[in-house]
Amino acid sequence: MFIDELELFVQGGRGGNGTVSFRKEKYVSKGGPDGGDGGNGGSVYFWADPSKHSFLDLSYRRNIKAYDGAHGRGKNQHGANGTDLFIPVPPGTIIRDSDDYLLADLTSPGQKVLVAKGGKGGKGNTRFPCSRRRVPRLAENGLPGEEKKVYLKLKLMAQVGLVGLPNAGKSTLLSRITAEKPKVESYPFTTLVPNLGMVKVGDEGGFIFADLPGLIKGAHRGTGLRDKNLLFCCKYTTTL
Repeated sequence: MFIDELELFVQGGRGGNGTVSFRKEKYVSKGGPDGGDGGNGGSVYFWADPSKHSFLDLSYRRNIKAYDGAHGRGKNQHGANGTDLFIPVPPGTIIRDSDDYLLADLTSPGQKVLVAKGGKGGKGNTRFPCSRRRVPRLAENGLPGEEKKVYLKLKLMAQVGLVGLPNAGKSTLLSRITAEKPKVESYPFTTLVPNLGMVKVGDEGGFIFADLPGLIKGAHRGTGLRDKNLLFCCKYTTTL
């Protein structure tokens, strides 16, 4: 199954809470506060992974949340930061938010973008002593992570494009080697727009196969479906 559009809910991890604690050593009088800070929450990133060709894996996990930061503890022990979450998507992925604002256009392998920042960790009571507050009994709670709906759209980039005459069996071949179900009839120009399907190779590998509208002599002068669709697709395909 080939999935080229997807809606996801992403959320950064919550920051850990600061803690209220005081030194309690037997021979230390007036030890003072020693509550540690909470760790920052993890953030959510998307990155362009050249081994990915569709959003099939992500379609099974529509809610994505990074890890929370750990709470602070006594003895000035700060909580650990939450682990960042890196979500692989195919190169050519366009990411927009719910207001249709463009967040990223991931075109190069390895390119990454931050989409949901983790919350800041709260401060422990070690941070609050002053001349008027010698025994601070307060600490901050961690802040929630950023959350938003994002819409992923894949600029379809095929590795293989099949070009031939009308009714040569291009769509039939596509239907046999992929799960795509293109329209197949006995009259010319059944394929009006390019059809793309995923050819699976082995357990994890694969490539995108494109069935392009048929070409006939004189297409450049407007005969048949012309060469508009072909020129559009050949920017991203290797024709056979």
